[in-house]
Amino acid sequence: MVMRAIDVRDLVETPGSSKTVRVDEAVEGLRMELAEVPGDQRLSGDLMLESVVEGVYATGTIRGTMAMRCARCLKEFTQPFDVEMHELFPLRAGPEDDYQLGEDLTLDPEQMVRDSVVLSMPFSPLCKPDCLGLCPRCGGDPTSVSARAPRRLPTPDGPGSRSCSGTCRSEEATKGRTDAGTQEEADAGSRGEAARQLEGAGRDVLHLSPLPSTQAPPPRLRQLRLLRGSPGHRGRVAGS
Repeated sequence: MVMRAIDVRDLVETPGSSKTVRVDEAVEGLRMELAEVPGDQRLSGDLMLESVVEGVYATGTIRGTMAMRCARCLKEFTQPFDVEMHELFPLRAGPEDDYQLGEDLTLDPEQMVRDSVVLSMPFSPLCKPDCLGLCPRCGGDPTSVSARAPRRLPTPDGPGSRSCSGTCRSEEATKGRTDAGTQEEADAGSRGEAARQLEGAGRDVLHLSPLPSTQAPPPRLRQLRLLRGSPGHRGRVAGS
């Protein structure tokens, strides 16, 4: 949809004259990445048109409602707005002029309204100034506190903490129990394996062949004996 052009021939022919025109129409394509004015949303306001030497000077305020998405938590919300406009529509536009009157002496307000509204859209809209954003672990809304004892999480952009819903707390507790159970099973398995190894070593010892008592010592093994002397002398070791 486009806004209707306004006939200003009466103003151009009468220097110093003025008139007020009511605007109440929808304009499509008013959007940025996180904010927009829906195509069926009507913009309304009053424009004061004044005849000046250079052409027609337009002033006024346009009002409407923006649909936005929070840059932190991605929650959708709406917010009313009003934008002031002050623009000159010259009869003969130069290279630095943004707008001009039509050859049929009409004023088209659409481009002026479009520029003013889009330039007023916030680049990073917030649903509220103290929005906590999304939980950095579970991706949930930390403001939806569960009855299951919310825990405290450090904020990613500095010191402090914030409450998270019980969802990721429950998931972490379940993971902790699972990890603990896995570690206990591994420890029990290690202890069982060690016991089996000791039992096998014991059986090997029991099956060793005993050394025969009649087996002669190696041929070159020297036999030692302790020679006892008189009670006042120490014993000495001698070989035979």
